[in-house]
Amino acid sequence: MIVDDNRIDNVINRKVLERERLAANIIVYNSAVEALQYLAQIDGGQITDSTQIPALVFVDLVMPEMTGQEFLEKFNDFSDRVKDQMKIIFFSGRMMNPEQRTELENDPSVLKYIPKPLQKRTLEELVEILNR
Repeated sequence: MIVDDNRIDNVINRKVLERERLAANIIVYNSAVEALQYLAQIDGGQITDSTQIPALVFVDLVMPEMTGQEFLEKFNDFSDRVKDQMKIIFFSGRMMNPEQRTELENDPSVLKYIPKPLQKRTLEELVEILNR
């Protein structure tokens, strides 16, 4: 799943994920609120098809409606069953200082923070982390 308010970035990021074959099914939301509503349906058992349940959720840190950190707070309210199935990867065009990055990555729901745009090398690093 990709959650980013920038539609152009979403098209590019989807293409990169498809090209690198990191995901079989990519769900894209331009709104963090709508993405959380979708994830709530999974948490509530309305969506059970495994092909519709994301393992990775790429979330932009800077969005006007809801920041990535606010998204994480709401995500952490979901059941452990959902949180155990999914990992959040934050991405942003803005650089974070090391303390902010460490604090973010210390959350058990967060796999990593990566810079935008998605790139092959960065995705290869994610695959290595996931295969550990």
